[in-house]
Amino acid sequence: MSIIRFAAQNVKKIKAIEINPDGDVVRIKGANGAGKSSVIQTILTTLCGGELPVRRGQEKGTVEIDLENFKIKRTVGKRNSLTVKSNDGSTYPSPQKFLKSLLGDISADPLAFARMGERDRIDALYAMCPDLQDVVREHDAEIEEVKRRRSSVLASTNAAEEAVKAAPAIPEDTPEFPVSVEPIETRRASVAADMKACYEAQSRKDSLQAHFNKNQYDAETCATDIKNIEAQLVERKKALASLNDVLSVTKEDMDAFVIPELPDATAIEHEYKNALEVNAAIAERERQEGLRTAVGDSKALYSSLLGDLQKAQKARADALSAAIPIPDLEITDGVLMSKGGPISELCTAERVLLGVEFAKAKNPKAKILLIDDASLLDSRSRAALHTACMDGYQIWEVLNDTDSDSGIIIEDGEVVNDE
Repeated sequence: MSIIRFAAQNVKKIKAIEINPDGDVVRIKGANGAGKSSVIQTILTTLCGGELPVRRGQEKGTVEIDLENFKIKRTVGKRNSLTVKSNDGSTYPSPQKFLKSLLGDISADPLAFARMGERDRIDALYAMCPDLQDVVREHDAEIEEVKRRRSSVLASTNAAEEAVKAAPAIPEDTPEFPVSVEPIETRRASVAADMKACYEAQSRKDSLQAHFNKNQYDAETCATDIKNIEAQLVERKKALASLNDVLSVTKEDMDAFVIPELPDATAIEHEYKNALEVNAAIAERERQEGLRTAVGDSKALYSSLLGDLQKAQKARADALSAAIPIPDLEITDGVLMSKGGPISELCTAERVLLGVEFAKAKNPKAKILLIDDASLLDSRSRAALHTACMDGYQIWEVLNDTDSDSGIIIEDGEVVNDE
């Protein structure tokens, strides 16, 4: 939907202007302060609502805009009014609301998107696509989870590989199956019991020997005392007799006592030690085999998670492509990207195209682009802008150009040429 006629009197800096566009590009030229931007602002506020002041020194201003199927008239001053009529003469009781539903939002600067800072640009995109932020968050969270799992698996794999490297060497003659230690332990316990019995017998014999030695000493002492102490001879002879009786019994017991032969524990201990070492080597071999298996499993899982990551990244890209109505635009790590690179790295012409695509996507209903300060664009950027709007869009652009006669030239609020 384009403008086929624009006429205004006594609004902003406009005295009296009528423009009947011929073609898709309407160039409005003139010096600073001539009223060029007033044309753009008047169209914008009439179609989208907003304050429209009367020209200084005047009491009333009027604006007429003819679209393809509707005629719009706005009066400002002491009495403000807005009417919208269809070509068949029908009127609308809520004209501004009707224009809003018909045209949506029209911007006076469709290139603002390309000039925004990174954060403002993303916020503008989120505002245009209400579900986009949830889509980005959902897919970014999925990708981060896959990355976290891959990092965890990689850490486990590295740890298992280090454990395999640090493991001790397994003797080559280590048997395949563990040695049964229980029979050896039984025999070892029997040998230990025999050794204990021998030690206990030796202890008893040592005790008897000590007892015998003491009694023998006492007997010898008594014999000496008999010689020296005649007065105690009788008592000492009794004591001697008694001691001799005890000595006789003790000597018989001692002579009769047999100490068993002390067994040799060297062989059983060597066998037991070898069994433990064999079993430890087998256990270590099984542990290392388990580590190697874990390393293989971790590597396989890590590789499979790469596929999950690629799948999640593709799902995110597809979801963003479906949610963002602008070709080749995506959000990566919180940065808005176009054609695989940051927007800040695009040339001016590419940013112009992106800004136009954003404006077109934001308002697909009204195919009208109002561009104030188009003089700030170089010839290549303006050419890119016009190319982007070849699909039925009408461009109204303001240029600070008084050197050529092409376009609509405005001086002091009036048109001074007919393009």
